[in-house]
Amino acid sequence: MERNKCWCGNQELEPFSPDYRYCKICGTLVRREWPDLSPADEREGYEKYWAGDEKVRAMVEEQILPVLEERARTYLVERGPYWLRTLLHYRLPPAKILEIGSGPGAFVGLMQAAGFDALGLEVQPWSVDLSSRWFQVPVLYGPIEEQHLSTASLDGVVMMDVLEHLTEPEDTLRRVTRLVRPEGFVLVQTPEFPENLSYAEMQAQQHPFLAMFIPEHRFLFSRRAAQRLFQRVGLPWVQFEEAFFAHYDMFFVAAVRPLQRYTPEEIRSALEGHLKGRVVYALLDLWEQHRERKRRNAHLQQALQETQAKVQHLQHTHTDLEHTLASLQRALADCEAQEAHWRVETHRRAAQAGEMLEGLQQSRAFRLLRRFGRWQRIEDLLKHVAAWNEESLEE
Repeated sequence: MERNKCWCGNQELEPFSPDYRYCKICGTLVRREWPDLSPADEREGYEKYWAGDEKVRAMVEEQILPVLEERARTYLVERGPYWLRTLLHYRLPPAKILEIGSGPGAFVGLMQAAGFDALGLEVQPWSVDLSSRWFQVPVLYGPIEEQHLSTASLDGVVMMDVLEHLTEPEDTLRRVTRLVRPEGFVLVQTPEFPENLSYAEMQAQQHPFLAMFIPEHRFLFSRRAAQRLFQRVGLPWVQFEEAFFAHYDMFFVAAVRPLQRYTPEEIRSALEGHLKGRVVYALLDLWEQHRERKRRNAHLQQALQETQAKVQHLQHTHTDLEHTLASLQRALADCEAQEAHWRVETHRRAAQAGEMLEGLQQSRAFRLLRRFGRWQRIEDLLKHVAAWNEESLEE
């Protein structure tokens, strides 16, 4: 199915890449072709899992479970602590938090361990099943629009890697906004479209964002687009945080008004009131230490690369100097050879001049010149030639 309309309503989309069009109005990339599978068709496939369909179960066991298991493990030791750290800056336990798109439930479990009244929501039945089996956390099944949740019943909603998959993001977020209390918030991670770059420039730079051009990503938002979207759904205050995958993601909190940011002391006090909270605090502390070590290692790696580049430059300079020295040595050898040749030639010519001088002194013309007083100039010339001959012999 071809899509010719942006979430903001603009239908005059500009070509951007083979698979995406660009909305100049809001700064969003819109996928050209959308899957023909309807929500009803998807629901039917999911229901086969619940019904115990052997083919569906086998597919999940062989293809999906290993991915979800690895994701659950990495969530607990990598991005999960990072997300929780940011969440704690804006809300303390025992606030009620819903994670939409909670996957196997790892982050919901981590929030519960910190003391939050947390639950998840998934449209994939195997994720709901695994959340119960692996983390014993409550997870709702189905789209948020179909859930029977009370208005203003949540302190916060978490949406990690969800926004780019939504068919109607504005409608979904309006529903989310109604569920959140006036002082609540929505915490979002989604790919960040670098609006200042063209597709050709991304390709030339081999930009990491190119990996986000996949069929499942219906909308790819720039920061401008994200701010515009949340303003339209009634959450105009958007605070951008550093993303875990900063090379292609953005990470932000949206609310009705600016939120209070809790201090490290307040966070520590909230977590150390119970055993699981103390364990979570220790996990966050270990994660911070690990993050600092990674930063130092990255700094050392960069310093090592710079040193290696300098060494390579010095090696090239040394090679150039060796070539220059060899050239100078060859030039010096040529000069010495020319000088030796010049000395031999000079000696030969001096000898010739001496022989000519002796012949001149014995000639009748020389005697006549001396008789008529013209001999002085001749003798001066003869002395000069004799001196030159002696000098050439000494060299």
